[in-house]
Amino acid sequence: MSRRPDQNRENHERWERLVADAFSERGEMVPTTELEVARMEADLEDHELRAPPLFDSAHDGRAPASAGPKCAQSGVPASPHPRAAAGRHLRRVVTGPWLSHGISAALGALAAAVALWWSRPALRPVVLSGTGEATTTRPVLPRPAPEVHLSLPVECHDCCGGTSCSAQSSKCPSGRRCIPCGVDPQARFRLRVGAVNVSEAAAGADGKVPIYRLCVAVANERATCMQANGYADESEPWRVLPRVVAAQDMLAGVRFELRSGDEKSVLALWSRPVVVAEETLCKGLFVPLKTEAGEPLGSVSAFLQDAQYVEIARAGRVGPLAELGAQLSSKTVAAQVMETTGAARFALVVGPLGVDAANRVRWQLLEAGLSATVTTGHDLVGLARPQR
Repeated sequence: MSRRPDQNRENHERWERLVADAFSERGEMVPTTELEVARMEADLEDHELRAPPLFDSAHDGRAPASAGPKCAQSGVPASPHPRAAAGRHLRRVVTGPWLSHGISAALGALAAAVALWWSRPALRPVVLSGTGEATTTRPVLPRPAPEVHLSLPVECHDCCGGTSCSAQSSKCPSGRRCIPCGVDPQARFRLRVGAVNVSEAAAGADGKVPIYRLCVAVANERATCMQANGYADESEPWRVLPRVVAAQDMLAGVRFELRSGDEKSVLALWSRPVVVAEETLCKGLFVPLKTEAGEPLGSVSAFLQDAQYVEIARAGRVGPLAELGAQLSSKTVAAQVMETTGAARFALVVGPLGVDAANRVRWQLLEAGLSATVTTGHDLVGLARPQR
């Protein structure tokens, strides 16, 4: 017995693999017309294929008679060469009725894949909490339940002051609700400074009080200076200093200086170590500013403001963050949009909060499936977006 049937089957399998690989590499559809088949034949010139037995010229030394008319119609001359015969066999195979259903199914699957590709969400730059670096990715802003309720205890226990302290309730000028007994070593603060109340002794010969500058430094760091007095509105403005400080920084010393308008001359000062304790957190600091001779030129109040924020998300636009923030409800804390100096211009945050409160809020957000990171808001600038 001859092994020709096995060789023919092997030739068929090799031929089918080469055709599939060729169209896969070029990203083309399977050819369905004779002209397309003719083009495909040219791509196979470098491959030695034995023609299928029906068109194998070794049988009778000529091409089958049925090949001539089809080749004449397509403008491709009949050839006894095995590769040409293979191409004609391809035309018969791809145009045969038995393959039509397979091609239809493949085209249907391709159409579905194209529809799914075009309906995918558009890509946009989104930066979430943490690094503050822009990333081009799909919008991945958290999608919470219809409403996530954030809560802090109405009354606090194991406390030593504050309006909500069950053990020792007291009204605090700082506005604190719950002051723990002892300061958490992880706690961080920012100084919130008011306007200087200038005394009459600071008035000039014409009775007018000059515009002074107030400079504040903590632990021998570089001073932060701001306008001290002479604001147009009657309300006392409060400025939050950018530097984050710990209790040990305050103990190293705090210095307030009243300077001339050009900041070159120190006219009055106050400098001393500050112990961060329950009374300090409740009442803040009253700072008398005196000259070297002990003459008072004014006074200023300052409070220690908690520096912890719970950051939920960042984005380049306000809208998505405001929409997410609207789904967070609370009577004691609020999510707010703030501007940043990072790559993502805006951040959705809760705060400022104390260490314990920030940890509580963080876990409430995590349990709701949201991202939440406790930070000190080092790149937050300005005031929060007004609630509408």
